[in-house]
Amino acid sequence: MLPLIQDEVCSKKKWVTDDEFLDIISIVNSLPGMLATNSSGFIGYKKRGVKGFVTAIAGCITPSIVIILILATIFTQVADNQYVQAFFLGVRPCIVVIMANAVYKLGKKVDFKKAYNIIAVIIAFVAIAFLKVTSLYLVVAAIIVSLFLFSINTKKKAEEVSHDS
Repeated sequence: MLPLIQDEVCSKKKWVTDDEFLDIISIVNSLPGMLATNSSGFIGYKKRGVKGFVTAIAGCITPSIVIILILATIFTQVADNQYVQAFFLGVRPCIVVIMANAVYKLGKKVDFKKAYNIIAVIIAFVAIAFLKVTSLYLVVAAIIVSLFLFSINTKKKAEEVSHDS
């Protein structure tokens, strides 16, 4: 659902830029709940305040609830069917490609010429894939490190300005 939201709000509607969307994803990744729903609510709030938030959340979850109820009812009756099992085996690679495409689009916005970005990606991947660290801890750690690096850069710039004067 995230790639659909990104395409709709960034490319088609132009409600937010790709950079803003990446910032929104960074923020909502640290919140409990579904990423797509939280990002929809965040964008709805940005566009129309509380009414936009409520409308965006309702618009995001209502179709899913209806579809899940229908599919759950049907699936319990046909789960053992060989065609249904074959369908799910065929869909899995497509889902991986959809997710990889979203990662690729968002990843293009990261400046990989800077070593700390490469290091951050590697650390995050290892933490999630092998150490089973939840994304909440990674986002909090990234915020802390970013603020620390920002304060160091700010102090360096201030010192350079004072030395030049």
